[in-house]
Amino acid sequence: MEEAVAGLDVGTSSIKLVLYGKNGVIYSERIDHSEGRSNGKEIDPEQLIKDIIRLIRKSRDKNKNIKIKAIGLSSLFPSFIALDEKGKPLTKIITWMDSRGDELVIKYKKRKKEAVKLQEKTGCIVHESYTLWKILWLKENKKEIFSRTGKFLSLPDYLAYKLTGKFAISYALASTTSLFNINSLEWDKEILKMAGISERQLSECNSIYHSEKLLKEIRLEMGLDEDAVLVLGAGDGHLSNIGSGCLTDKTICSTIGTSSALRIVGGSQRYNKSVWRYYLYDEKYINGIAINAGSSTLAWFYRNVFHKESKNLFNDIDKTDLDWSTDIVFLPFLDGERGPNYNQKMSASLFGLNSRSTGSEIYRAIIEGMLFNLYDCYRILVDGNKGLIEMVATGGYINSEKILQMQSDIFNIKIKVPSVKEASAVGAAIVSLVAIGEKRFLSEIETKYEKVYMPDPEKHRKYMKKYRKYKELYDIISKINMEKK
Repeated sequence: MEEAVAGLDVGTSSIKLVLYGKNGVIYSERIDHSEGRSNGKEIDPEQLIKDIIRLIRKSRDKNKNIKIKAIGLSSLFPSFIALDEKGKPLTKIITWMDSRGDELVIKYKKRKKEAVKLQEKTGCIVHESYTLWKILWLKENKKEIFSRTGKFLSLPDYLAYKLTGKFAISYALASTTSLFNINSLEWDKEILKMAGISERQLSECNSIYHSEKLLKEIRLEMGLDEDAVLVLGAGDGHLSNIGSGCLTDKTICSTIGTSSALRIVGGSQRYNKSVWRYYLYDEKYINGIAINAGSSTLAWFYRNVFHKESKNLFNDIDKTDLDWSTDIVFLPFLDGERGPNYNQKMSASLFGLNSRSTGSEIYRAIIEGMLFNLYDCYRILVDGNKGLIEMVATGGYINSEKILQMQSDIFNIKIKVPSVKEASAVGAAIVSLVAIGEKRFLSEIETKYEKVYMPDPEKHRKYMKKYRKYKELYDIISKINMEKK
C-alpha cells in the first residue's frame, strides 16, 4: 500500500485537499463551503467540520490503496471564534473580511506611538481584520458573550481542538492574531491585558511541525488508520510560499484568490507601517502586504453588471473580450482597503464612464484596478530591490493567462507558474512530510514550473501612464473618505 500525507487548505470560500506521495501530488479535490457562510465574513463552525470530514472521507474512498499518515493544516487568517467553558461555539468563525472593530482601530491609530509599538511587537498591521480587534469588539459590544467565553481562538486552533481534542496552534499562526510577540515568540502579556483576557484562554503554541493524534471518532469517520496525526502547519499565505518554492528573499510569491497578497521570506525587516511580518520557522519570517480585492471583486462585477454567476471566474476571464483601449479607472475597494494604507473606510470608484462604455471595458478596468492596487504594495515590499527578485504566481488566477500577462506587463517582471495548482495545500503536505520524518528539510522538495510570462516594455509604459491616473484618483477619493471619519 502506498503511503501519503494530506494537505488540507481551509480558505475563505472553499476547502482544498491534496494527497502527496513520494512522487508528488496523487490526488486533488476542492469543495465550496456549505450553507452557513455569509459573504465570506462568517463560517458556520459545525458545518465546516462536517465538510472537512466529508472531503477527507471522499479522498480515502477514492484512493483505497493509499494510507494517509498525516493531515497537514493550512488555514485562512486572520480569524476568530469564541468557545464557552465546555468548548461549545458562542460565535461563528469570523474571518478577515468582517470589519467589526473598525471604529476601535480608528481611535487606536490616533495614539501613534502605541500603534507603532503594537506593530513592532506583533508584526501585524493595526487593522480590524486581526483577532485582537474582534476580541475588543466583543468585549465592548457583546459583554454577555465575552464574559461566558472560556477560549478565544482562531480558525486553525478551533480545527485542531475539534479534530484532536487539544488546544494547540503553531507559532506561525499565532503570529497572525496581533496577540503574539514575534520577538519573544510568546503570547504578549501587555496585549492580553489590553484585551482583557488571560493566557489560559488561548491555545498552546508549538512549531509548524507539531503533531497530535486524531480523536478516535473523527479518525473513524474519516476512514483513517490508528496512527494518523494532524500537523498544525501554518497560514495559507505561509504555506503558499512553501508549496511554490518561494523560500528565499530572491523570490516573491504573488497570490490572487478571494483576496490577494504578495509575500517574501526573510530575516530581520525594518519597520514599515504597510508591511506585516509573520513568524514562519527557525529564523525565517514572512514579510508581505495583502489587499481585499481578488475574485470577490470580480464576482461582484459578474453578478451586478453581467447579471450571471461564474463557477470559475479566472477561467472565464480568458473567454472574455478585454478591450485594451479603455480609459476607465477603477479603485477596487468594495470591501474597504487593507494594503497599502489600511483604511477600511476607503470606498470603490469607477472613473471615466461615458455612454459608449462597454461591459468588457469596465471589466478590464476592474482587473487593472485590482492589479494596480497590488502593484502599489509590490513597490513598497521590494523597496528598490526589484532587480534581485522574480515572481511566482499562486492561487486561482494561475488559470488565467490574460491576468498573468497583464500582471507581468504592469509589474515589469518575469512571472513563473508552478506545476502544482494548490500551493497552500501542497505546502501543508510538505510540512507534514518533515513532521513525520519523511523529509529533513522543506527545501529538499524541488518545485517545477510549467509556464513563464515575460513583460512587454511597450505595454508596461502604457500601463504606467494609466497607473498615474489611478494614483491621482486614489489620492482624491482617499481624502474624501478621510473626511468622513
